[in-house]
Amino acid sequence: MNSNSSRSQKAEPSFSAEDFAKALEQQDYDFRKGQKVRGQAFEYVSEGAYIDIGGKAAAFLPIAEASVKPVSNLAEVVPLNEERDFLIVSEANDEGQVKVSIRQMELRKVWEHLAQVQESNESLPVRVIGVNKGGVTVNVEGLRGFIPRSHLSERG
Repeated sequence: MNSNSSRSQKAEPSFSAEDFAKALEQQDYDFRKGQKVRGQAFEYVSEGAYIDIGGKAAAFLPIAEASVKPVSNLAEVVPLNEERDFLIVSEANDEGQVKVSIRQMELRKVWEHLAQVQESNESLPVRVIGVNKGGVTVNVEGLRGFIPRSHLSERG
């Protein structure tokens, strides 16, 4: 036997739990509030969903942060194992978990669209959701707004 064959017969040391923990500590999980990340839901709970974003701990998506519109079935908005973008809305806690939002990303897009509409001096359709003596409250692309009575063409 030569020296090469005797080396191949020796067992290589396995990767221990301690080695794994050290490797995890060396990873850079620098998730910051306001950062956009990709991830996928892997578990639903009554308050929201756990999202795998490749961090030390799963991120959490509260149901209130799943959409600008009210959500009754989280699985329709965030299907399991379907990759999508999320916005980090809180710093990591002691366990390394961050909170993420889809709603905040949608709000940014709506405000950008509304700024374009205003800049081009266009009008847009809204749904009246409430009336009071000063005017009406409206829903415009998921946002709540107010139109004073003086700005309504029909004041009755």
